[in-house]
Amino acid sequence: MPVRVQKMSAVNLGPIDKINLEFSDVNLVYGLNESGKTYLVEFLLSSLFKESKLFTIRDLQFNGQLEVAGLNKSPVVFSPNPKSKKLED
Repeated sequence: MPVRVQKMSAVNLGPIDKINLEFSDVNLVYGLNESGKTYLVEFLLSSLFKESKLFTIRDLQFNGQLEVAGLNKSPVVFSPNPKSKKLED
């Protein structure tokens, strides 16, 4: 079974107050400058990886969760909280 991000919900992603997404096999994120694309990527990285500070551009103050399918029989939930479980665990 392939591993993929299935769902995402987040608040305070820079210019994006609240977002809920369901991902498919291929996804395209586009928008105007300063519309929140980089915040979205930083949210994904900080939710999945312990060493996400290597990839961040600014101080991050967002909250939310990712649902990842394919790691276990049921989806696994990750969040950007540094104390939460990460993909390396």
